[in-house]
Amino acid sequence: MHYMVDAGLYALGQPNHSSPVFVTANYKMSFDRLRQAVPDRNAWILVLDTKGINVWCAAGKGTFGTEELVSRIKTSGLERAAGLHFRIILVGFNAPLEFLTGFTVRLRGPQAIQF
Repeated sequence: MHYMVDAGLYALGQPNHSSPVFVTANYKMSFDRLRQAVPDRNAWILVLDTKGINVWCAAGKGTFGTEELVSRIKTSGLERAAGLHFRIILVGFNAPLEFLTGFTVRLRGPQAIQF
């Protein structure tokens, strides 16, 4: 029963400093679904450690939250890989991230990308 991917930073296609950063849980099906939802796209995928729980359940349990996201941004090497002006794309997540991180955050509802 291996339904987790390692938390960290993944490249989708050949991303560069202007590529968006999608954030998801380390539940394998959430990660795989995100990759399927944005085919042929150059982007970064930042995977949070949600203990193998999907985005929606992890948000309710508090493992897909601001603290984990800010910590993962700092430890993943995202600033080196994506530069200082990357765009973070979250699904159904509302937090004071621009204030805490200094980066632009775009929220997307469940209709935008289905996990």
